[in-house]
Amino acid sequence: MEAAFIYFSLSHKNYIAIDFLAKRIIIVGYPDRTFKPGRHINRAELTKILVETVAGTPSETDYKDCFPDVHSGWFEPYVCYAKAQGWVGGYPDGTFRAAQTVADVEALKMILNANSIVVADPKEAPFKDVAIGQWFTGFVYTAKEMNLLEETGVYYEPGKAMTRAAVAEIMYRVIVMKESESSRFS
Repeated sequence: MEAAFIYFSLSHKNYIAIDFLAKRIIIVGYPDRTFKPGRHINRAELTKILVETVAGTPSETDYKDCFPDVHSGWFEPYVCYAKAQGWVGGYPDGTFRAAQTVADVEALKMILNANSIVVADPKEAPFKDVAIGQWFTGFVYTAKEMNLLEETGVYYEPGKAMTRAAVAEIMYRVIVMKESESSRFS
């Protein structure tokens, strides 16, 4: 069997997750057959992965022109579908900013919302750098409690940019958890 991606090692820490998603054709990589796991993911790429995971490929005729800066391109039906479902929103200026890198906490919010995962109201901080009262605390707390995060230390770094490998890992864990009808990835 041919490898899904070239220049991608079997020893990569996220190999199982990336291979799992590639076999389900949720992720396809770049035209040169690379995946670039360490590359930061943008809003369009993440939205495509979410929609492909939950709903498949949306209709190009039904989902279009949903943001002033989303009116053409491969990502338009995915973004417009996600907007119609309430998974994503725009910025105060009304734009989506498809090419913008996604912060880790923003990605968690999108992933949990797309998968209809109920976000807990935490009574304690999940990490030393994720305090109670921040807009993203519940998302981080919920993801940590469900074992969806790779982070196991005391710090999370909520402002860091999400990588393609990290998204693949979280999505893999969500799918396995849901398919096993469990409330936590194990």
